[in-house]
Amino acid sequence: MRPFLFSLATKKWTQLVDGELGYPSWSRDSACLYLQDWSHGPPRIVRLNLSDHRVEVLMKFSDVSGSIVGFISPWSGVAPDGSPLVARDISNQEIHALNLHAP
Repeated sequence: MRPFLFSLATKKWTQLVDGELGYPSWSRDSACLYLQDWSHGPPRIVRLNLSDHRVEVLMKFSDVSGSIVGFISPWSGVAPDGSPLVARDISNQEIHALNLHAP
């Protein structure tokens, strides 16, 4: 996805940033858009300021994926305080014991 912004005043679309971006989430004040960015090396979460189109890196998946169990899912979002949210799949990594009693 390439994010565009439509101006009601000029009736024109403006591309905000170039790259492969996904999972957009608005900030509480609608001044920023939080996105996953796959176009500059390892995936990362960025904040795109709509006023000046400045992109700010909030976190890189490579910084956390090696230090936790499971894998980071492709979904991301934003918490009410503006911090990034990611989902981690630990569906089969934390099974400690399994007893099967078959008839």
